Amino acid sequence: MGRVPATGRYRGAARGPEFKLHRAGGPYPFPAPAAMQLVSGSGEILLPILLVLGLAMAGRSM
Repeated sequence: MGRVPATGRYRGAARGPEFKLHRAGGPYPFPAPAAMQLVSGSGEILLPILLVLGLAMAGRSM
């Protein structure tokens, strides 16, 4: 229990044909989905940390 079967719409949904960029001229396959997931996930962690550090440094110089 708790496992999603590897059939139907769950199999490779992020890399499948339904994940497309919709731009003028039609849908295009998403370039480098694994790299974009890494960049997005890293940004969600690093950017708030950098914001807090920047605010702390700005408050220190006043």
